[in-house]
Amino acid sequence: MSVTVTASNGWVHKPITENDATAFIRSFNDYPLSPGDLPITYEERVNRFSESLLANTTGTLPLSSDNNDGVFRVYGIYKPDGVFVGQCTYAFFTPGEIWGLSLAMHPDHRNQGYTMARVAMCSGDGALWDHYSIDTMRTRLEANPTFAGMTAIRTAWVNAGGNADAGDHSSSPGMLDASGNSVALKDFVATKTQAKAFIAGNATWKDITYTIS
Repeated sequence: MSVTVTASNGWVHKPITENDATAFIRSFNDYPLSPGDLPITYEERVNRFSESLLANTTGTLPLSSDNNDGVFRVYGIYKPDGVFVGQCTYAFFTPGEIWGLSLAMHPDHRNQGYTMARVAMCSGDGALWDHYSIDTMRTRLEANPTFAGMTAIRTAWVNAGGNADAGDHSSSPGMLDASGNSVALKDFVATKTQAKAFIAGNATWKDITYTIS
């Protein structure tokens, strides 16, 4: 069973449910990478939502030796009034590590600093990372991000000590650009200590506390 993270300022980070369908699907409307040479289709977005719901019911956390294929969880980011502003897909392959597989913010809620809410509710003191004994976060980012917000969040992580040049890759056949070509990716790695430094430098989130339920 997955946990819900509730911040003292009212923000919530929890697994998505059927009620999030419309907002979730809209979040991926202009996702920059898709399986072919066309923008991601509505059908592909619906399928992604369905697969995400299934992922949230498969496997158990914390990770154990019985989870040979890893455990995947798709979490929503919710404002204090309950409005869904975005989602992040996490993977747990190795004890002590968390992978960020995708991040998609709802177009009505971009460029407002809300990605920081996800960072804080993951890695703040007593939040998701601490609950699952996570020491390291890994992800792969576009070498040249499509969205300005992703460039800004990557820069903030680097300023906190994260490594945004930890390896070079090309995107998979399911993640191609508008011409049907793979794109250059960079491995990104950050530690719990760096995450805490990142949050400590943010005036809005540095003093927030968290409840796990």
